[in-house]
Formats: sequence, C-alpha cells, structure tokens
Amino acid sequence: MFTITRDTVKPTIIIDQADPTGKVFASPNLIISGRVEPFSKVKVNGVDANVVYDIWSVALNNVNPGQLNLTIEAVDAAGNTSTETKTVDVWMKDVIVLQDNDPNMLLNGSPLSPLPRSPYFSKTVFMVPVETFTAFFKDNAPVPANDLLAVTLAGKTYQLNIAAKNKGEITVDGNTFSLANPFETTNGVTFVDAEAFAKFLGIEYEFNVATKVLTMTRIWK
Repeated sequence: MFTITRDTVKPTIIIDQADPTGKVFASPNLIISGRVEPFSKVKVNGVDANVVYDIWSVALNNVNPGQLNLTIEAVDAAGNTSTETKTVDVWMKDVIVLQDNDPNMLLNGSPLSPLPRSPYFSKTVFMVPVETFTAFFKDNAPVPANDLLAVTLAGKTYQLNIAAKNKGEITVDGNTFSLANPFETTNGVTFVDAEAFAKFLGIEYEFNVATKVLTMTRIWK
C-alpha cells in the first residue's frame, strides 16, 4: 500500500544580504537575488525572476536611488505560496573605463561618444579631457569664459582657472582649491590630472599600469 502525502509547506524565501553598509547598487539595473525551494517560481515586484534550481535573481529596471520596497513572491512545485517583503537602500553605481591614447570610453559597459582628444601622460601624470567627467556625470559640455572653464557636475558648477599661470585652481561654492598639477589646454581642449580631479570629486580611481587602463567608479544617491 502506498501513502500519498500532500505537500502543504510554504516555500522558504531567502534574500541575499546587501552590501555590509546596507546599500544595494544599481548600475544601472538593480540585481536582487536569493534562494528558494528548488524548482519554485519567483516574482519580485511583479517581475519574473530567473530560477536555477534553488537560486533566483532578477534585474529591476528604471530604479531610482533611495528607499525601495520589495515584495518577493514564490510558488513551489506543489502550488504552495510564500511572500516576503524587504526595504532596501538603493544607491547608483556608475563605472567609466578609458585607456591611454584612446578617445573611446565605456560607461557601465556601454560605449560613449568619443572624447574630443585622447588621454595622455604628462611626465608621470595621466591627463584626461575634462569632458571625461561631464560624460561620467551625464552633464553638459564645459562652457569656456575667458580664463575660466565652467564645468557643471550633478548640479554644482566648478570654475576651472585655465590660465597658463594657474596651479590647477578650482572654485566651487565660493571656495578655491588647488589640484597637485595644473590644467593643460591643447587645441582648445582642457585636460585635468585624472587622479587628482577624481579624488577631489569623491570618485574611486584605479589605474592599471600594465594595460594603461583607467577605471573610475562613482557611487551616488
């Protein structure tokens, strides 16, 4: 004699933990993942997740920075359902990649319009067109005005003193700062010390000496 026992146990939903700081990053899509009873179906905020045995993941598009409420629904092979809710702190992560002597750039893996001129080394300093940063921040091109170059990034205007005598002076919010190396202008294109300017803006900077590839990461909200 066979005994048939009906499965009435709700599937357990496990949601992967966020960054140790409590942040989750969208770049530009937000990836949410976790585990569930094998062969279950999962939805996150109504979007079907990809499930491989007991591991699920989903990419949420057009997510804005800030608090995001998640509703995760799971249905196991027997038709039992579970629902979990979670609030996550969404931050945006943009990664730009460029190389010495190459005007092409990638933003989050996708090509951008080429720079007006290629980056280069001035002695040991890696110089990039200031348009590298306006592209990074998805802002408008710099606006020249005599010896100043107005660069607007994330709604804040930085006045770069591009006069030949200057020491890499930047004025923002009425305060003037000096980078370690002066700006350089070639054929109307202003170049900045990539590392110094990135750190001034709070951008992570990583340069691979062997490949001469620069990777900069901006985390923002």
